Amino acid sequence: MSRIYKQTGADGKPRSPYYFADYLTFDGERRRVSTKRTDKEAAQTVLRELLAAEMLAKKEQLTPEKANELLDQLAERTSGKVEDIVTKLLAARKNAEEERAARPHDRKLYSDMVERATGKPLDAYKVRDWFSSWLEGKKLSSAKGTGLRYEVAVNAFLENLGDAADKDLNTLRYEHILKFYNAERKQGKRVQTVALEVKVIKSALRAATRQHCLKANPAETFEIPMHDGEDDVEKAIFTAEQVEALIGAAQDKEWKSAIALAYYTGMSLGDCFTFRWSGVDWELKAIEYVRIKPGGRAKRKGRRPRVIVIPFHPPLEELISSLPGVDGPEDAFVFPNLGGNWKGSSGRSGPSMVFSRIMERAGVKSPVLREASGEKGRTIRALTFHSLRHSFVTELQKAGVPVDHIKELAGHEDIETTKGYAHENVEQLRKSVAKLPRLKIPVEEPRK
Repeated sequence: MSRIYKQTGADGKPRSPYYFADYLTFDGERRRVSTKRTDKEAAQTVLRELLAAEMLAKKEQLTPEKANELLDQLAERTSGKVEDIVTKLLAARKNAEEERAARPHDRKLYSDMVERATGKPLDAYKVRDWFSSWLEGKKLSSAKGTGLRYEVAVNAFLENLGDAADKDLNTLRYEHILKFYNAERKQGKRVQTVALEVKVIKSALRAATRQHCLKANPAETFEIPMHDGEDDVEKAIFTAEQVEALIGAAQDKEWKSAIALAYYTGMSLGDCFTFRWSGVDWELKAIEYVRIKPGGRAKRKGRRPRVIVIPFHPPLEELISSLPGVDGPEDAFVFPNLGGNWKGSSGRSGPSMVFSRIMERAGVKSPVLREASGEKGRTIRALTFHSLRHSFVTELQKAGVPVDHIKELAGHEDIETTKGYAHENVEQLRKSVAKLPRLKIPVEEPRK
């Protein structure tokens, strides 16, 4: 027996605006799924179409091609179910939006069915198809000017992707977002302008994850610089081999350790240089710190600072535990020479310039993106110390680490918290950190 119904709570009120379908699958399983329709007749149509597809699956006739035909048929049969012309005109916009929102859900239902029947899921959305569908919906639900801005951002992104725009949506990676950001900045667009474009892309991909068309949003962990800090013009990344070369080229142990710390934690230059021993939890085997935001802000007004906890990667633990001040005062700098002289990253003798010289000795080339102009101007390069942070995020994503773990480790999520992390949570994060490349770092003074 099959039926459509509405879920109700203990108070008898509906728990969802949508009708649900209750039916038996071709292999005898009882299924209860949302139709994603608020109109009863449309929901009944969904149920009838699902049953017809299940019947084809039972006869071994439900191929991916046939399922796509049935999806198009379902879309036609569930559109415009209101008969009164005046009511239909008033409801047209709402109905169109609901149908667009239901399409990915319908696809997931049919994809599950095809996979049960054939062992192979339906082809996923192509990147271009998803963005076109999303953009169409945004144009209908947004002001004309807003829709045009969305269209400009999407078209620029798809053009930058090239052939990748016609591949499976799930092939998108962090590197694609990074490449787009860099290309837009190279054209001379302001940081704020490109930040808004990336925000549009992130929003479209976030919708894809909500609707189960995308497993993980590669733009979710991309940091949008909302200031005019020119260090953010080009967010290039270091390879593991380049990081090893940098550590080898650094002439003192503090710089070697700071580079490894940034690569294995995503800490910024300021975070690393001002890091204190109180942030090393030997019992938990983790680093704990409050991230310094652009402009030196560690927290927002009225909010407690978020403590980021990052489990040690073995090479980093060995390196940090070998430093001279390991048994000293907790409030002492882990890197006393670097931290004690910290006055910011700029200047000819500042940390950024020192890091540039380390790159030169390591044979790591950093292309010039913008030459210095004027008395206060400075040369902007593709690779900087901050690129170690981007390398940290990129390596985690390449290793298949869940997005929520990456956001926790990178400190992207806006969560108020203190050091009271559950041990179980840290252990889960430890497994994620362990997926980072294991650098070959010589340790001269092991901890006693």
